[in-house]
Parts: sequence; structure tokens; C-alpha cells
Amino acid sequence: MKTKIISLTVMYSLLHFLQAQPIHMAMKAETFKIPGKEGYNASGLTWNPKMKMYYTAFAGNSKYPLYAIRENGEAASGAIPLGFDSRGLWYNTKEKCLQGNAYYDKGLYKMTIAATGFPVSGEQVYSGQHQPSENSIGAFAEKKKEIWYYKSGFLYKYKIKDGAFSGSKKLETGTYEISLNNNAMVYTGLKNREIGLYDYKNNRVLLFSAKSGKLTELWAIPDSTLDYPDSYNISYCNGRFWIFHKSGREWRGFTLKK
Repeated sequence: MKTKIISLTVMYSLLHFLQAQPIHMAMKAETFKIPGKEGYNASGLTWNPKMKMYYTAFAGNSKYPLYAIRENGEAASGAIPLGFDSRGLWYNTKEKCLQGNAYYDKGLYKMTIAATGFPVSGEQVYSGQHQPSENSIGAFAEKKKEIWYYKSGFLYKYKIKDGAFSGSKKLETGTYEISLNNNAMVYTGLKNREIGLYDYKNNRVLLFSAKSGKLTELWAIPDSTLDYPDSYNISYCNGRFWIFHKSGREWRGFTLKK
């Protein structure tokens, strides 16, 4: 009986905290379509600040193209087969290349970028399951030199250098009523709100402190025509939270600024 009372008290406290959080309204930003028909679940969208280009990839087949998109949303020519079954995609500003984790135990890959900004080749950096589950979507925490993943209420961290596990953190998601995208998270790089999760039931973004694991901000997405992805299809780059609208085959961006 005592255990039940404590559990109910904790649940009530978390629910009260969540309800007390003010809900901010995100602002619509860019939207751009992805050409072709190959790929259904987007594994990531990333931004190359030097070349002013976006890159996106899809999970499910190593032969799916890696798409390059200009800043104005125009699809650039020169798409190449990705070369691995993607479960994450990001641009490493220090290494000046694209990187991504792969399905299950296929490890980490990197893709060379030509002077034109187009990806030209890819190679495996290391193999092994350096992620919590086979379909985990990685987010590159560049400041920490780690790849971060979300699974079942926990943040998992792995060193990008060799894939070594470096720790986990319980995230205070608040209440079981929230439905979170089950295999994808984003890294914002913003202090005290580094971790982003998508609540597909209520169409909002939850931001958490990487240090404490506490929920720090809630953002409502002002778009009622989305597919509300319960897996894959979210990303963060160029100061925007992105949702891939599968039925329209387009990335829709939103800014999270007060």
C-alpha cells in the first residue's frame, strides 16, 4: 500500500509539472519537396553551413539516394546511392563531411563532399551495434563529440570516435498520456534544452535539459495537415525543427524562438 501511495504521488507530481509548463507556439519556416519516389521514412535532414545546402536520406535500403537541396529549396542534381541503410544523418563541421549511423550493427558511415557541395562517395568508419536498438535514429551532439539516441524514456550516449557507450540519462517525460516518436530524437545545441522529442499525439515538441533530464519547454506545431510521425521523420538543423510529411514528400520547418 505504501509503495502504491508513493507511486501515485510521483505520477501526480509529474502530471502537475507537465500541465504547469507554458506551451509556446512554433513559427512556420521553409517547406521543400524531395524529388523522386524512393524512400518512405526519412532518417534525417542536415545542413552544410559553408555550402548552404541541405542533405536528406531515407531508411530501408542502402541503394536509396542521398539528396542534396539548395538553400532556396531547389533540388540539386547529382544524387548518389547512399551506400548504407541509414538510421541517422548529420553534417560534421569539424570533419567537413556527412556522417550517419546505420541499421542494427552496421555501425557508422561517412560521406565525402566535393567542392561543389555534392556528396561523391561513402565508406564505413566502424561496424557494430553502437546504439540502443536496431532502428535507433542517431543525433550528433557535436559539442560533446557523441551520438545521442532516445529509447523508452532514456537518452543513450555513444562516443563518435569509436562507438563506445558513454552513459544514459532518464528523461522526465511527465505522463504516460504523451505519445512520443519511438526511435528518433533531435539535438539542438541550445543550453538547457539540448534534447528534442516529438509528441505525435498532441503535435508538439518537448525540449529537455541534457544535464538534468528535466522537461524545460513545450512547443506546439502550427500545422494540422502533418502525418504526425510516430517513428523516423523528424530532424533539427539550421535553427529549425523539421518534420517530414510523407504523403506530400516534403520537409516542413519550424522555428522554436520565444
